[in-house]
Amino acid sequence: MRLNFSMTLVSYTVSVFTVTKLQKCTTVNLNIKSGRELTADMASPLWTIYAATYGSALYHCFPRCEEDERCVGIELCRIRPDYSRCRGCCEWFVNWHKGISLSTSDKCRYIELENKTNVNETGTNVALHSSTTASSVAVFGPNVLSHRKAVDGIALCPHSSYTFHTYEEVDPWVKINLQRIVMIWRIIVYNRQDCCGSRLVNLNVTYSNDGQTNSCGYYPGSMAKSGDVILFQCPPDARGSSVKLMVQSPPGIKNYFSLCEVEVYQKKYD
Repeated sequence: MRLNFSMTLVSYTVSVFTVTKLQKCTTVNLNIKSGRELTADMASPLWTIYAATYGSALYHCFPRCEEDERCVGIELCRIRPDYSRCRGCCEWFVNWHKGISLSTSDKCRYIELENKTNVNETGTNVALHSSTTASSVAVFGPNVLSHRKAVDGIALCPHSSYTFHTYEEVDPWVKINLQRIVMIWRIIVYNRQDCCGSRLVNLNVTYSNDGQTNSCGYYPGSMAKSGDVILFQCPPDARGSSVKLMVQSPPGIKNYFSLCEVEVYQKKYD
């Protein structure tokens, strides 16, 4: 995986009793990634738990994150002395320049669960060199910015000639045919690095199987930047033979759709 979080500030081991089986103790490594708060433009939490104390918030939040396959970490915030909040991360989040972009706060901690799941993070990118289609393919001079460039394995695009690009149109899209039904775990979108990163807005990511289409995530991209890496955590039961990414155009508006690379990771177990 190319995704990396911010440098670990503190690493420690903690024992937490599960809510359903209080007699059983589980030891899990937790890494404090940042003393900052997840912001709405860079992450969409899965769920929120409020509690009277910081410890109580962790007590209830931790086992829920363990059970939720999409949850890769938790954000703990002390709102006031008698009121704390915990949020599970995340339906989607932006990993920008090898770290989650976070706002400064001395009341919050973002903690990643190192071994909460047995999903193999070095799983296969099933989108690589798959067949693709798109709403249109832009041609600029000698460069044909084909939809095939979205799955060519090149996640660093220093020039537009490396990117997939549509013409300006309503609801531009690219579709990846996976050739078979797979259990989809994560979808990672690499925004182009050279320019125009702010165009990646209102991005709807879906997967389809036997004529049924379901959502993996929606990225508003209100502060999208060149070089962003957006990770979508699909639902635990996500099964699909194709993945479609579409920029949803507001009424009366046309959009370009360009990106560097799309990776689709299959769920694997040790």
